Amino acid sequence: RGMEFPLTVEENCIFVLGVAIILEGVMQGVGKTLMPFVFGVSGMWGIRILGTYVCTQMLGFGLVAAWGCMIAHNMLLFVLFSIYYASGRWNPLEEQKSRKKLENTT
Repeated sequence: RGMEFPLTVEENCIFVLGVAIILEGVMQGVGKTLMPFVFGVSGMWGIRILGTYVCTQMLGFGLVAAWGCMIAHNMLLFVLFSIYYASGRWNPLEEQKSRKKLENTT
């Protein structure tokens, strides 16, 4: 029997991927589609495709590395969407407040 982990990969990924999907939906729902697109494309090509190729073909790590790259992509999306959400730059109400502050100062 192999090593035992306190949580399975699936249990960890459900939360991480779920939060990323929800935050992506929030941003797309308010019309901020550029950053979700950039995050998705860069992660897909940078980690899932290129990372999987390097790990499986060049380094010979096999199928486990391919799954590891998929998990890494989900983690990257979780981190990027969380940071972007916390920054508030996606929020149209924050943009209106910023514009009003600028108008009041001029």
